[in-house]
Amino acid sequence: NHLNKRRTILDDIHQRMTQYFKLTTDIKTAICDADFKLAPFFDGYARNRLDEHERELNSLEHICQEQTNRLAEAHKLVDIFRPHLRNNAKDLCDSQLRNFHQTIEDLETRIHQRRKELEEIRQKSNRFNSSLIRLQSDTDRLLHMIDKAPD
Repeated sequence: NHLNKRRTILDDIHQRMTQYFKLTTDIKTAICDADFKLAPFFDGYARNRLDEHERELNSLEHICQEQTNRLAEAHKLVDIFRPHLRNNAKDLCDSQLRNFHQTIEDLETRIHQRRKELEEIRQKSNRFNSSLIRLQSDTDRLLHMIDKAPD
């Protein structure tokens, strides 16, 4: 009976560890995908490209939030089987979870920085467009004055 209880506990731990490893592997994959998408971010400054980058940033922020929620699930799993783990396994799980949290924070920081860069580009684009409009207006005014000037 005691042996069966231990076997049940061991099977439960094995099942939860498998869940944990799958969860952390999925998190790692999602983080790598987000990092890959973030790397070559700015390759054009057209208005529609800026809008596309904005949508991509929103998507990456959503991925970070999802992975943070999944890490919370992983923490719960670790807490459930923590009493049955040896110290080195506990340290490994804790270290892995800390690393994932740090990676997500780094991604969020990079996303925030890209968002600032995107906003700066939009502002520069707006200033440039305003300058072009003023220049066109000044040019039109000068051409009009030249046309009206006596020969």
